[in-house]
Amino acid sequence: MAETSYAQCEGLSLAYKVFGDGPIDLVFAGSFASHIELYWTIPEFVAFLERLSTFCRVLLFDKAGVGLSDPIPHVYTLDQRAAEIEAVMDVAGFERAVLFGASEGGGAAILFAGTRPQRTRALVLTGTFAYAGFVGWDDLDRDPADIRTRLAPATDRTRTKTPASATGAR
Repeated sequence: MAETSYAQCEGLSLAYKVFGDGPIDLVFAGSFASHIELYWTIPEFVAFLERLSTFCRVLLFDKAGVGLSDPIPHVYTLDQRAAEIEAVMDVAGFERAVLFGASEGGGAAILFAGTRPQRTRALVLTGTFAYAGFVGWDDLDRDPADIRTRLAPATDRTRTKTPASATGAR
């Protein structure tokens, strides 16, 4: 098993491991619950990581607030989560990497790829979604109808209506 090291980000220590010797650098941005030491006790996850390491140099890390990383004083924003990806990449010597965003880690991977395209080789997402329209924590206390009204102009532009001919309507 790879040795656990630590990177600094916003005054906090982030635990990370680098393993594998493939030609591709891959950063695994995982879910809200992680522990880079305990991952190695889950046979299915070990098999997944070992397979990745046959063709990638893998950077696995615990976000601030989980696993072996320092606790956080408040809920982190996506910008802070993207900064964590950058911090561990910098310390590990990953100039440009494939970002593998899983679950809650996908939003940070998406933001990182969009704001740091020069550091992103590719983006792989699984079990995640884009955080569209979320401006701040005050949104959590708003009436859902108000949020829908505010977001409707942006979301309606991206939708297309199915032509009547495609639905069989006359």
